[in-house]
Amino acid sequence: MTLAGVFDIASFALGTTGTFILFKGSLRLALTLIAASLVLQIAAQSAG
Repeated sequence: MTLAGVFDIASFALGTTGTFILFKGSLRLALTLIAASLVLQIAAQSAG
């Protein structure tokens, strides 16, 4: 698996977790995870 693939999977996992936490009511943690997901997505595109 390439580095871009690893970043892509990690980005998806963080985004999904962030969305779940958002529905549980922890806005700050959810936004942090979603932001980290977006950063990993950008890293995956530049690495791939």
